[in-house]
Amino acid sequence: MLQASITDPFSLMDGVSSITYSPGNATTQTFGFFDIPNQVPMMEDVRIPIGSNSKLYTAVAIYQLHEQGLLDVDADIATMLDEADFEKFGISGMTKYCPQVGFTSRFNECIAITLRQLLSMSSGIYPQLNCNEVPTTETQCNREPYFVNPGSIARVVGTFILEPLIFEPGARYVYSNPNFILATYFVEKYSNMTFQKYLKENIFSRLGMENTYYDFYNGQLEMDEKRVKQYYKFYDNTTYDLLSVGAATTELDLGAIAGTGGLVGTLQDEVTFYHAIFNRTTKGAPLFSNATTQETFLAPTTFMTDAVPGLDGYFMYFSQGAGST
Repeated sequence: MLQASITDPFSLMDGVSSITYSPGNATTQTFGFFDIPNQVPMMEDVRIPIGSNSKLYTAVAIYQLHEQGLLDVDADIATMLDEADFEKFGISGMTKYCPQVGFTSRFNECIAITLRQLLSMSSGIYPQLNCNEVPTTETQCNREPYFVNPGSIARVVGTFILEPLIFEPGARYVYSNPNFILATYFVEKYSNMTFQKYLKENIFSRLGMENTYYDFYNGQLEMDEKRVKQYYKFYDNTTYDLLSVGAATTELDLGAIAGTGGLVGTLQDEVTFYHAIFNRTTKGAPLFSNATTQETFLAPTTFMTDAVPGLDGYFMYFSQGAGST
């Protein structure tokens, strides 16, 4: 067994971290292993699944399309969907999207949802991915442990689009991944590009991000030798001795979850992207062409919520294209 001190959390993990003061001025640290069985040390230029950081890229894409007049972030998304979309979702015979608040007296009313509400997780769309039944509570979910790629982003949307809303749009905040999968679909529809092509041409290339990508097939068609291996590590919860290491099994296919968590990239590329988005000196350029877009993009939306147990009053959620407090 390997001894690990809880006072040094990096001794328990494998990865790379960076404290960035300005472009080109950063302190980077690697720790642990890239390949544990072969004892290959972690490297600074490894490509890592960035998880929910992917949502920020999706939000940027939506606001770029908004700048171009191709869509409106305040539009009712029901006006953006028609029978052809539902056919792509795998749902035949439906011509209109009519989201309804479930388990309430308003169940039979169509409720408007905006793109802005998708990006701020305040749409009421639920459940999380992996559910196999309509929830009667917010926590009744994840009955099935794995979500298999059904073949297209549209088909993923089809797995949740008809579920009832769990609250009126704009009233509350609940973290729900389907919001950004539906937003990803709108990026593809209104740009007339695949999500991966759109990101490459309109975000990665503009910023010189040569080591970040979205792969719908999640590595099944080609290998990425610099993509990190992922492992489960089991420690004694008293001594923190390492007991065993095993290969991690991804419960959500990164291709299927697309713009809610499917991107892969290097730490250096992430720093570049975040600097472009949050640096108010450059006002979001070269990603945004209008100087006011960054201000709108980062402006918080404030609403009261009881979505988080034990938290009263304001809930703070800054990210993903429509910061909320």
